[in-house]
Amino acid sequence: MASMGQPVNADMMVPGSGLIPVGEVRLIPDLSAVQALPWAEGHSIAPAEMWERDLSRPSPFCPRAALKHALLALEQGYDIKLMLGFELEFTLLRPVTSSSADASSIVLTAGGHSWTPVDESIYCQSSALDHMSSVLDKMVSALESMGIDVQQYHAESGPGQFEIATAPYPALEAVDKLLYSKEVISAVARQHGLEVTFLPKPYAGLAGSGCHCHISLWQAHPELQHHSSASSYSSNSIIEDLPLITVAPGTVPVGRSSHASGQCVPEGYPTLSNTAAAFLAGLLEHLPGLLCFTAPTNNSYDRLLPGTWSGAHICWGYDNREAPLRVCCPDPDKPETTNIEYKAFDGTTNPYIGVTAIIAAGMRGLQEASVLPPPTQVMPNPADTATPQLRSLPASLQEAMAAFEKDNSLQTKLQQLLGPDLLKAFLAVRRFEAAEVKDPIATLLRYS
Repeated sequence: MASMGQPVNADMMVPGSGLIPVGEVRLIPDLSAVQALPWAEGHSIAPAEMWERDLSRPSPFCPRAALKHALLALEQGYDIKLMLGFELEFTLLRPVTSSSADASSIVLTAGGHSWTPVDESIYCQSSALDHMSSVLDKMVSALESMGIDVQQYHAESGPGQFEIATAPYPALEAVDKLLYSKEVISAVARQHGLEVTFLPKPYAGLAGSGCHCHISLWQAHPELQHHSSASSYSSNSIIEDLPLITVAPGTVPVGRSSHASGQCVPEGYPTLSNTAAAFLAGLLEHLPGLLCFTAPTNNSYDRLLPGTWSGAHICWGYDNREAPLRVCCPDPDKPETTNIEYKAFDGTTNPYIGVTAIIAAGMRGLQEASVLPPPTQVMPNPADTATPQLRSLPASLQEAMAAFEKDNSLQTKLQQLLGPDLLKAFLAVRRFEAAEVKDPIATLLRYS
């Protein structure tokens, strides 16, 4: 429990977290999610939840229990279930030795040790994959042995940077599998004498690492004709002629609506359903304050810069890789592959809390009947006459915290979904780290 009040750079509970070094919780593993560790015979891993000492209820500081609560609220209120997939980017590092010290122009020092990327190649350069193929293949084999379907893996833009993209799963399972994926990547790298960092921006001026979250909305109970919520979003736009997104067989997507009003849709792209449009509008409207939950470190904002494929302005677009919210339409002949990509999510995020915050913003969009503005189908640039209305995202964790403090609507919803105790502890840690963690490289291997 005390860990929810601890910063990345110190073994202490931060002031204002509401936590003290008194009391106990019980960690209860979810045995339905147990997986054997392929690199450690006889050992297994399972997600666990914090419960009160007497096992009467989950601890109010438990992030996994909070996500379960948020998913239940979304289902009960709007008959919606989420499917999530992640693009997990990371940097592979090798130790610097006396013989290799001059071989690389990039050296990172943390914890008394020096590290350098395993290569200095560019995006998708075949030599990078050739060099690391045995390591990457073992990572993918381990992931698949643990029931995690890998859709693709490749060299990324930064030195020593790679990406592994996993298939969509129901939200809670997807987040569990994301944490498993990070464990696999780190363990296999260490078996080869390497280290991994998920730090968003280990090198200034070069590509950063994200953990893009792909979101699809699905009708939870397709057999029902009417829903408990009176909202038109959950009754008018579910199951139309073209789906917004598709996942496992036997489920039914929140569908495209041919009568969705006010949408400007580029030729060749699907019209979003009313439900999807309102959910996306909620993400867009609350994005500045939402960032302190999905980009929760000072280093996160070194990645969210213009022209870096991460999104630095408050906008959305169809297949616009410079928009922080991208509606992905990978195959015009298969509209069921369409999904919402949330880019401002990185490897320093607690994914249970980050996804809960995304749900909170999306639910606010549904509850407040948020209107989705036209998509941005050009390079976002406030100086351009084509996009003069664009505002920049917060440029620092402090700015994101300030935006959240002004967003009463999002605050209220997160009080309900995360709960006041966990929200208070989370924000206290963010404030402490925003003020105290000035050198991101000092935490290089804390995010591994």
